[in-house]
Amino acid sequence: MKKIIFFLLSVIWFFHWFSGWVKTGGMDRAIAEHKNQRFTPKVLRGIAEVYNIFQEPERSSYYYRWIVDEYPDEKDIARVRWNLGRNYEETKNKHLALEQYMVLITSYSKTQEGQLALNRYNQMRF
Repeated sequence: MKKIIFFLLSVIWFFHWFSGWVKTGGMDRAIAEHKNQRFTPKVLRGIAEVYNIFQEPERSSYYYRWIVDEYPDEKDIARVRWNLGRNYEETKNKHLALEQYMVLITSYSKTQEGQLALNRYNQMRF
């Protein structure tokens, strides 16, 4: 029984510590200090998607924007830009959403995201 209680207290402590590390910017600093062209965009996208799951589009946008700014040649950049545009819509940043959609329309017109952006752009611009 003592082992179970100790384990549960350890887990609670870890999550408390991790939460503080994230909230104070420790995670972002660690990611920035250990950049890797191959893995960092995947980590950032994973974080952004977790924030989307928890319906925090502003936080999610921060990580998507980081990918767009730092890794513009990322393999899935069209999907990242689409998600960023959708998040901007959710946070009532119509101008920024249209900006992302315009990039998708002009640079990624043959992708699924480019087509989705064209439809969304035509719906939003009026």
